[in-house]
Amino acid sequence: MILLLMAVALALQDDAAVTEAITTFDAAFSKSKDPALINTLAQTQHEKVVSKLNNLMHHADKPVRLAAAQGLKAYSSNTNPALKKAATKALIDGMGMGVNAKDLDIKEVVVGALGALQDDLSIVPLKTALDDKSFRIASAAVSASVAFKSKDLIEPLISQLKDCEKTLKAAGNPTLKGKKPTSAKRDANDPEQLKEDRAANLILPIGSALESLTGQKNPDGEAWDKWWTKARPNFQIKRE
Repeated sequence: MILLLMAVALALQDDAAVTEAITTFDAAFSKSKDPALINTLAQTQHEKVVSKLNNLMHHADKPVRLAAAQGLKAYSSNTNPALKKAATKALIDGMGMGVNAKDLDIKEVVVGALGALQDDLSIVPLKTALDDKSFRIASAAVSASVAFKSKDLIEPLISQLKDCEKTLKAAGNPTLKGKKPTSAKRDANDPEQLKEDRAANLILPIGSALESLTGQKNPDGEAWDKWWTKARPNFQIKRE
């Protein structure tokens, strides 16, 4: 009974501290809209703060949304799975908002945060990000996949590697492995050229990611696919 009373007392103290932190933030933020205030608020990690950061990801000002996403990413160091899941939900919700869905800076931060948080809710969004037409987002998803350390992301990485190799082969550049085409006639805004550049620059990072996750080395996507078909049933990844 004494231990229960002590636990209740500590919980009440925590709630009081969180309420004070949010009240202090609201008073200051209403006057300045300073993103630095969000960083301070995020240091108090609690479900009520997660909810506040989620709301801030829908703010009209981009610096505020970025700071909120970074604040949610900080929950990756929290040892409470429920809080990490709540932060993950908030990030996924925020990334789906219209203005954020079109903003590469926001999406890049969110994708990186999803990898760091390592919650299974992130697997589908990370698979989607691997397919993103933007090199920045796809590259962030590759890095996030390494941080996430999930068996479920190995096959999507292999599939993406094969797609990149197919793109370069179709463009007549089958030997381009991580090197940008340098044609003088190159149009930086041409969709096909952008697709080729994306493919050329993703091949090496994806290969490195697969090596990091599996401890294996393979020369190309087809070889990785054949290896994975045999290894998948018994393959395990240990998270630190």
